[in-house]
Amino acid sequence: MRVMRLYVLAMSNDVNAGDGTVKQVAEFLGIHPEAVRIMARSGQFPHAYMPGQGARIKIPWTDVEGYCETHPTGEGDATVNQVAAFLNHHPESIRIMARSGAFPNAYKAGMGRKNSPLRIPWADVDRYRQLQPRVNR
Repeated sequence: MRVMRLYVLAMSNDVNAGDGTVKQVAEFLGIHPEAVRIMARSGQFPHAYMPGQGARIKIPWTDVEGYCETHPTGEGDATVNQVAAFLNHHPESIRIMARSGAFPNAYKAGMGRKNSPLRIPWADVDRYRQLQPRVNR
């Protein structure tokens, strides 16, 4: 269903139907437009481009499709507070766990500045839960 929706978006009335705007891609992926800009600048959409000086970023839908194939859940990445609520831990415990390597693909959004928010892929959270011992309740 997701791929079908992708092609419907690609056939919209854009000047270049093979490319999406940051807003369209963000809406499709269910993430914030700034996260899409960061992903485009960091190379996660390898063919993203700006058609002219001061122009908006264009992202080919083939790049978005490739991203969806490598991130099949489509849930995006979680914030520290989302993971804390999901695992029933304190947010600071999640930050400490991320620094210690419990979530190997965790990264700082917002150009990696000191106060940038931490993002954790849901796949890492699932892997962490699978490695935890079962407790009888």
